[in-house]
Amino acid sequence: MKRFLPLAALLLGASCLTGCVTPRPPMSEAELEQVLTRDYPGRTAQDVMAAATRLWRLADGDDFRIKPGDGSLVAERDWVFYSQMVRIVGDDSWTLTVSETGGGTKARLSLLTYKRSTTVSSFGMTPTTQTTPRIGGPVKGTALYDLFWARMDHLLGVRPDWMTCAEAEARVSSGATWGNKDALCAGYSFTDAAPGAP
Repeated sequence: MKRFLPLAALLLGASCLTGCVTPRPPMSEAELEQVLTRDYPGRTAQDVMAAATRLWRLADGDDFRIKPGDGSLVAERDWVFYSQMVRIVGDDSWTLTVSETGGGTKARLSLLTYKRSTTVSSFGMTPTTQTTPRIGGPVKGTALYDLFWARMDHLLGVRPDWMTCAEAEARVSSGATWGNKDALCAGYSFTDAAPGAP
């Protein structure tokens, strides 16, 4: 689906990606484990995978291609937005692995996101295009995972409230979390429905 943004907004976002983020030291193995995994006592692997499927469908319906595997789910989503002379194309690939242990289920999440941009220049007689290499990799930071697990907790009956993108952004602003949340909260390209919404 095509999405459009004013060039000023695109340039501001790009500059903040490079200049507004203070570098953080790498997370330790223990910190990564805390960010990427959750234990759900009393829930089966099927319960957890069903909740993840519902979470992605609420985020953007059939734009997620969800593929079940043996003890895992892969959810892939392509996205694109345009801003005057710039076209940015990207893809996100989520992997949720689950294993039943001791009367519950352990879940582990990973996300890879990639993008490339094409700029069209109309200066001179002949328009020219310039395309950047495809860049990306694992999503760094805690904000996106914090939001994902909060929503999973709600869908699995562990947490009473549904965390909105605005609440997730407030947690980033307060310093409770950090990093990019676009794979669930890019306002230009998500349905972002909540459970029970009309």
